Amino acid sequence: MYNDVSVNISSGLFFHLNFTVDAAATGSAAVSWSDSPTPRELSNSVPVVIAATYAAGAVTVQTESAISNNTLSNGQSICLGDAPAAITGSAPSGGNGSYQYLWLSSTIGPSTGFSAASGTNDQQNYQPGNLTVTTWFVREVSSGSFTDQSSAVEVTVLPLPDATPSALT
Repeated sequence: MYNDVSVNISSGLFFHLNFTVDAAATGSAAVSWSDSPTPRELSNSVPVVIAATYAAGAVTVQTESAISNNTLSNGQSICLGDAPAAITGSAPSGGNGSYQYLWLSSTIGPSTGFSAASGTNDQQNYQPGNLTVTTWFVREVSSGSFTDQSSAVEVTVLPLPDATPSALT
């Protein structure tokens, strides 16, 4: 269907599809049309369905951009064995608009030794459990063909205060 009129093209060119490429974009993927699951759906080889609209004789293709605004807040100091307050992550932007999160932790330092954080580690914000050593946290955000890792936030674990009572005089 084209403009609500059935069209039978036995050969030849039906229309040109022109793309404007974002100068900041990286990577590539082949683009193809298909009739599944909806007629004339535009997709790439990743495979990711590419949002496309047709209006007034023009096909508009939404493009992805790199993920941005992946920042963390609420670095803090706690006493040994206490649970810190939740670490909050900003709402990211970019990618295809659908975000997957993975929180990572390290007890080695702010730039090495990271592995999947314990507990529920796939949400926008993260609630660490009780900590016994200083721990750094980062958040990986994935969307479409992009992944971004935040800067680390530190939760410093302080020793318990001396439990020996002072002498009364």
